[in-house]
Amino acid sequence: MIASPSGVSAGIGFAVPVDTINRVVPEIMRTGHGPRASLGMGAASDRWARSRGLRGVVVAQVEAGGPAARAGIHEARVSDDGRVDLGDVIMALDGKPVSTQDELAMQLLGRAPGETVRLTLTRAGKTVEVEVTLEALL
Repeated sequence: MIASPSGVSAGIGFAVPVDTINRVVPEIMRTGHGPRASLGMGAASDRWARSRGLRGVVVAQVEAGGPAARAGIHEARVSDDGRVDLGDVIMALDGKPVSTQDELAMQLLGRAPGETVRLTLTRAGKTVEVEVTLEALL
């Protein structure tokens, strides 16, 4: 597809992988919207993570009963004295490195609800791998 303000074949071009089209279009036709996969968690801002010298995506919040919670992913917590206990940091999804929220979101775009992914996490200075079964983003 080309987005062209003049109507001629000049402008910004967009491409979508055919596998994505084959998965998403039938769902859009059936329900009116496309499926989006979710880990059931929120992340701290990339700026906050970098300001503290952290690499990866910091798990700031885990939805109760969601995919991340069922997988045992730990969220960051603020202690009574105001200290941040970090929790888990996502370093990779199915072996592909993740350094920002955008990179994680882009990798999730190619996934479907019900699919299981393997996350590589840093937890208390150690590398941990967990499997997460994705759910539909509501």
